[in-house]
Amino acid sequence: SSGINAEYGDYSTTVFAIVIEFNSSPRRYMHFLSMVHKLPTLLLLLASIQYVRSVSDGLIHEKGRCVSYGFSENGQHYNVYNEPPKLLKDKAAINLIKEFCPVYRNRAVCCDAKQVTEFSKKIRQAAALLKSCDSCWTNFRMILCQQMCSPDQSTFMEVLEQFALPGQVAPVARSFRTSLTKEYAVKLFDSCTEVQAFGSYRAISLVCSNEDCTYLRLLKELGDNSSRAPYYTEYNVGNTKDKRITPLKADVLTHCWEAPEGGEPCTCDDCSESCRKEEIVTAPPPSTPFQILGLDGIAAIMGSLYVLLAFLIESTIELASSLAAEELDNV
Repeated sequence: SSGINAEYGDYSTTVFAIVIEFNSSPRRYMHFLSMVHKLPTLLLLLASIQYVRSVSDGLIHEKGRCVSYGFSENGQHYNVYNEPPKLLKDKAAINLIKEFCPVYRNRAVCCDAKQVTEFSKKIRQAAALLKSCDSCWTNFRMILCQQMCSPDQSTFMEVLEQFALPGQVAPVARSFRTSLTKEYAVKLFDSCTEVQAFGSYRAISLVCSNEDCTYLRLLKELGDNSSRAPYYTEYNVGNTKDKRITPLKADVLTHCWEAPEGGEPCTCDDCSESCRKEEIVTAPPPSTPFQILGLDGIAAIMGSLYVLLAFLIESTIELASSLAAEELDNV
């Protein structure tokens, strides 16, 4: 007399298991009928489950479409928004985009003025560590700007977890997945790996909160819901099974020895490769042999001097002989 609930669990028992049970026991069949009367309650219970986790987020993923836009009404989450990007109208936010995410200036974006303002406050904390190297600082901002504002946000981002917020029609997102190529991840990490902060500290280790920082640990730290990240993000490095998703490519990043737009290459202190590049640039060009009409220049000059000297000597001897002959004739 344990009943279906006790035997197989709660109302999530599979239909197959229930059919087996009531076929083998009329008593259990009657118990099943009593459960049917509770079906409306069961449906309400299932409808009240707010969290949804799946690889497919049910959104449209294509160029010119967002996956999120703006903060929720309580200001704690990002709204799920699968529509085209919008132009910023707030002048202060427009100026902040120009300063921190210049690649999106004068463009419709997937972030509103409040997001941009909050982002600018948090990103300044990282500036103290990374700003000495323009390439590193630009790359670091780039990945966060792409996630927050890219007008093609849905081509490389997915909503991992969304839920309904009481009093708000649009669902909100708790976490995202960002896909990027391994080249992107490695190039981002390498551009910052030698940057020094506070004297002799590796800035990247401070960002990673780990002395043994790697590109995977860096991404994990960036994805954490910390002061540097606008939301929790899971990073997928490499190819993705979802053909709608195109991982971010590294061509938007610069190496530490290269100058980003409006910046300078990192110094030798922050990028050892810059030292080698400087040595190559400043080294004197290899000397080319001195030639005259295809002949060794020095030999040609020496030969010419020899011929000239011989001519002068011969001419002097002839002149002396001629003068001597004239004197004899006069005598």
